[in-house]
This record gives sequence, C-alpha cells and structure tokens, in this order.
Amino acid sequence: MKSFYKSELISLEISYITNTGRYRRRNEDSISIATDVFSCISMEKPSYKVLTLNPPVFLAVADGMGGHPCGDKASSLALEILTKETPLEVEDLGSALEKAKNAFEDYVSKKGECFGMGTVVAGVYLYPEYLIAFNVGDCRVYRFRDRLEKITKDHSLLQELLDKGFVEHDIENLYIRNVVTSAIIGGYSEKPKFFGVKKELKKGDVFLICSDGLWGELESQEIESFIKTGIKEAGNKLFAKAYSKGSDNISFIVFKVL
Repeated sequence: MKSFYKSELISLEISYITNTGRYRRRNEDSISIATDVFSCISMEKPSYKVLTLNPPVFLAVADGMGGHPCGDKASSLALEILTKETPLEVEDLGSALEKAKNAFEDYVSKKGECFGMGTVVAGVYLYPEYLIAFNVGDCRVYRFRDRLEKITKDHSLLQELLDKGFVEHDIENLYIRNVVTSAIIGGYSEKPKFFGVKKELKKGDVFLICSDGLWGELESQEIESFIKTGIKEAGNKLFAKAYSKGSDNISFIVFKVL
C-alpha cells in the first residue's frame, strides 16, 4: 500500500457546476469539491477557481435516480459518506461504497417514504502521484492527455450491448440508453457494482467528471475541443451547450492538475 505525505499539496485549476437544466422541476444531482458537497441548489453559471489542497482530494458527481423517491437526498448522502474515505488502492473502494450503502439503509429505515432512493456516482481521489477513479452507474470520468479518453466504464444496458459487439451508432437512440445496471439504492439488499482504476497523475492532465446530463448531450469531439480552450472557457462552453440541448439536470467538474 502506497504512503504519501499530507505536506505534498495538490494544486488544481477547476470549473464546476450543478444545475437543474431547462425542463426539470428540481435538481437531484450533487457534486463534491474536496470536503464541500453542493446539493439541492441550481448554480447559474460554472464556478471557476484555483485551489491548493491537502491529499487525498475528493471530486465527484452524483446523479439521483429519476423515478425513485428522494433522489436529491440520495445523491448528497452518497457524497457525504464518500468524501470521508481515503482509498489508497482500487480494492479499497469496495469498503467505501459499502459504507455509503449502509448509510442508505439506515436512512430509509427512519424515512420510509424514501424507500428505494438511489443514485449513480463517479469521482476521483487525487494523490500526489496518482489517482483512483471510479463509477457506479453511468456517471463518467474522462482524462485529456493529448486526446480525450473515458477512463471509467458505464454500468448500463447500452454498455452491455457494446460489450457484446453491437455498434453504438445503431443502438444509442434506443430506450435502453438511460437504463443503468448498478446504483447505490436504499431498501434493497443488492450491493452496488463499481468500476475502479488507478492512473498516474501528471501536471497538465485535465479531467472531466460528469453526469449523463452533460455527456448525453455532447459528442466526444465537442468535449475535447472545449477542453482545449482552457479550464474556465471549457466550463462555460460545456454548460452552455448542454443547457441549450438538454432536458436533464447538468452537473460536471472539469479540472487541470497544476
């Protein structure tokens, strides 16, 4: 297990937003910037900052599941638990997500009206020389280093068909596009499946963490072209395009390692 020193600070240029979108009545997404969780709000525009933080730095987006009760509480509760964890390796993620699942069970046992509440989530834990990226469901993490690359893997019926050899262009518009095969859900015994990966962290690396309210409305080429304009401009352009095209909540974090 790798050790690190808290004195090895991590500096980031970052832009982030969580927004209700044009047509939704409420925002069921939440985002986490280090120890701060932003939930039950709709930011008017992306917030841009330069931050210097102690590792591990937790950044994540959670998307409360539509059609389930208490989606906004589900997304915020998941991040409140996960932001307290410090997984040093991919295998440590299971324990962190189990704590989130247990918190859901405790919550729905006291709030019966929230039985079945659920969320999908994706995020990163940043350390001085590497990161741990993960997802449950169809929130995503991308890395831009010379080219854009999705470094997480969706848990969805669409992804299962792609794994079986179907061509995305032929199936991407089917009803299955938004059907997820894993989530953190309260009131049911099934544990969430997760995908995790460890990646080297280099100065100049750019990462994007987002819900399907962003990636579902933009082509990969558009995302890459916006990232190339710089973090502040990328945040503004990503939000403007997703907002103009989309009907879902929109949440993302785009950042550069300095």
